[in-house]
Amino acid sequence: MKTRKHLLLSDNTWEILDDIQLKIGSKSYREVIEYLVENYKEVSTVNNISNVVGNYVASQVKQQFEEYETTMNDRFNILRLRTGYASKHTQIILDMMNNYILKHDLDNGVDDVPALISNAPTNVYNQSLKKYDEQMKHFQMNAQNKKQKEEEKLNE
Repeated sequence: MKTRKHLLLSDNTWEILDDIQLKIGSKSYREVIEYLVENYKEVSTVNNISNVVGNYVASQVKQQFEEYETTMNDRFNILRLRTGYASKHTQIILDMMNNYILKHDLDNGVDDVPALISNAPTNVYNQSLKKYDEQMKHFQMNAQNKKQKEEEKLNE
C-alpha cells in the first residue's frame, strides 16, 4: 500500500536528495526516500549487532580479568606474608642488637665488639617477637576488613 504525502523541505535538504538521486541513478524522490529508509534499517541492525557483540566481549574480558585478579591476589598474599616474616625477624634482630649495644655501652666506637650468637631466646627476643606478632595480626585484620568492605561494595 502506498500513500501520497506532500513534503515541505529546506533547499539544503532538496540538494542532498538531488545528490543521492544522482548517486543511486534514481528517477524519482520516492526511490531516494525508500533507499534512505532501507539504509537506515541496515545501519540500525548493524548497530544492534555491534552492541550485542560489544557487550558479550566486554563481559568475557571482565570475567577473565576477575579470574586473573583472584589468582594474582593469592600469589601476592603469599609473597606479602613471606616478606612480612622476613621483615619481622629482621626487626627482631635489630631490636636485640640495639638493646645489646646500648646495655653494654658498645656505641662508643670500640673496635673489639663481641659476637652476638645465642641459641636460646632471650627476654628481648621474646618481647620483640610478641610486639611484631601483634603488628602482623593488626595488618592482617586491616587487610581482611578492607577486603570485606570491597566485597560489600561489589554486592551493593
